[in-house]
Amino acid sequence: TLTLHNFAPVGFLNNGTVRVIYGNAGLILYSTDSGATWMRVTISGFSGNFSTGIVVGTVFVLGGSTGVAYKSADGITWTAGSGIAYAPNRFAVVGSTVYAACANCYIYSSTDYGATWTSIIGGTWTNSSGSSITKPTITLYGIASDGTRLHVVGESGGWWYTTNYSSWQQIGTGVSTTLYAVTSNRVAFGASGTVLSWSGSSVTNNTTNVGQTSATFRDYANGILLDTTSGTMYSTDAAGSFALP
Repeated sequence: TLTLHNFAPVGFLNNGTVRVIYGNAGLILYSTDSGATWMRVTISGFSGNFSTGIVVGTVFVLGGSTGVAYKSADGITWTAGSGIAYAPNRFAVVGSTVYAACANCYIYSSTDYGATWTSIIGGTWTNSSGSSITKPTITLYGIASDGTRLHVVGESGGWWYTTNYSSWQQIGTGVSTTLYAVTSNRVAFGASGTVLSWSGSSVTNNTTNVGQTSATFRDYANGILLDTTSGTMYSTDAAGSFALP
């Protein structure tokens, strides 16, 4: 019997062979029998919280609260990556490259399954009016690719994208609330039930269409599943409207 005290799961990953649950206090659980039994893993020298995780190919990548990323092929042996200086809050995969949205408006990329990381913020930063500015220092919480652009969102209504993985263009959101997530079809979710969608030229505020004060989202097929206090709602029009199944 595996007994865990004060363990708060944050996420679940599955690479087709191994299942991994990660959470606070540096704890990891893995299963090789479709979840029938679970074993506990701890990483020597790491006692922080895991904030995010993703599967790249068949390799697990976890982001830690102390500004470190770990990779594992089997869920048992974990190796720390290098080159990442700020805590990853969310990962995104484009092809075989994984990207990390971090504190202090840092974005990193890794082409070797999280073993080494490179900053991709060295180009120009342009505000929504088209003027060059100094890189912001906000914390980034969400990241996703729409197939052409890589998007990041974060504090103070910040929403930025890049097409060359170096220079960044601001999207004017018209809100100052923190944005916590962005989807591959260019919908951002934030504090106080904020829901924004970007057409490629303008932002629409769809917050009133949800009517919830807190929610989490998932990309699903050609739409978005939104978990709310009233149940799971579904949108097929880029968050223009939501309905319960």
